[in-house]
Amino acid sequence: MSFINTSGDFLACLTARLMTGALNVLPVRFRMALVYTLVRVVLSAIPRFDRIARRNLAFVFPSMTEAQRRELIRKSCRSLARVFVDFARLPMLDEQWMKEHVHGSFLPSLNEIRKKNAATVPVRATGLVGSF
Repeated sequence: MSFINTSGDFLACLTARLMTGALNVLPVRFRMALVYTLVRVVLSAIPRFDRIARRNLAFVFPSMTEAQRRELIRKSCRSLARVFVDFARLPMLDEQWMKEHVHGSFLPSLNEIRKKNAATVPVRATGLVGSF
């Protein structure tokens, strides 16, 4: 089943692929700076987003000062940028990367499942635990 049903879908997918591909050429530090800047530009370009964020923070944290709320919004933008950067690099993660970076007590069990079912059951990573 294809998710690309119209020429608009095709153009959106192509644009997303080109943008993530171009982003992944940059060193991580520059990716983060670029995406963080883009998130801040969008927040500035659409004032409604900033108003909603400030209103929500004032409601949830009434004792916070305006400066503390601005700092929390800044940190939220940084976190959102990190998530975008992580999602953009998912297609680059391969088995070698997994061997070098994924550690945990589940690995012996996972390797046993792979050995028993190598011909019939592929085991794949299906998501992120977090952005660090």
